[in-house]
Amino acid sequence: MASADRQMIGDATPEPQPALQVMRLEYWDFLTAATLADVFPDGFPGFALEHAAVIETSLMLHYHPSLVRTDLIPDEPPADFPPYDLYPTPKDWVPPSGVLSSAKGASAEKGQRMAHELAQRMAAAVARALR
Repeated sequence: MASADRQMIGDATPEPQPALQVMRLEYWDFLTAATLADVFPDGFPGFALEHAAVIETSLMLHYHPSLVRTDLIPDEPPADFPPYDLYPTPKDWVPPSGVLSSAKGASAEKGQRMAHELAQRMAAAVARALR
């Protein structure tokens, strides 16, 4: 088959669709600044410190409150890291509890608000990306 013929056939052939598509997303990217301002009236500490703190504890209090032991949540200020990394990481950089930011401000109400926003915005993203 001549090169020109192959080119013409290739141009006329529809692009094959993949048998499987994977969409990777991270839920925190779907929280709006307005919601974060409501959930953190004293200021959002950032996602690096927020792991397993107010956001995720609030979501658990909304979805599965019986699994949350609020009596065990430490009430400490957020960790204060320098603007660089050092290896090995000095032990005194992490509070003794291991908690980088307290979940004391968590509530089922905050979890409900975030869950609703996350469901709406993530569903819209999936529908848009995989149509």
